[in-house]
Amino acid sequence: MPWIILVLALAVVTSILIIAYGYRRALMVMSIMVGVGLGVLIWYGERGNRGGSDFPPEAVHVDTFSVVKVYGDSYQLAARIKNGSPDYTLTRFGLTLTATDCVTQGGERNCVAVGESTREIYLVVPPNQARDFVEQFHFPNMHPKGELIWAHRVTQVRGES
Repeated sequence: MPWIILVLALAVVTSILIIAYGYRRALMVMSIMVGVGLGVLIWYGERGNRGGSDFPPEAVHVDTFSVVKVYGDSYQLAARIKNGSPDYTLTRFGLTLTATDCVTQGGERNCVAVGESTREIYLVVPPNQARDFVEQFHFPNMHPKGELIWAHRVTQVRGES
């Protein structure tokens, strides 16, 4: 999103400067604007990375979840994420959903993982609070022969103090 705003602003300002002052001044002002814009974007990116490095990943738990097939190869996960940290606000997290196909043959239950999908979920969860969320996961070419068992794991967390 910041890139789109920067490009649109540059286009508008460039048009105005060319009309008002000519090409040389327009190029000089554009160069300054691009430098400032890139500086702001780099600062914004560093700020986001710093906030995520101190967040304790063991403080985040998925309490309840259910998975239903919605269409084709897409499945919908409805879950509740709990931020157990007393100091950090969760801003996003990675979640991996694994599908295991379990078939019972001759009294034995054989299970094999048949699909895995990871999503990065943007959700603000203040300290010691929980939020419900719904996300879709895609599992191409998954043709279970028995019962699907679902498992999940939080792969990464980002937050800010």
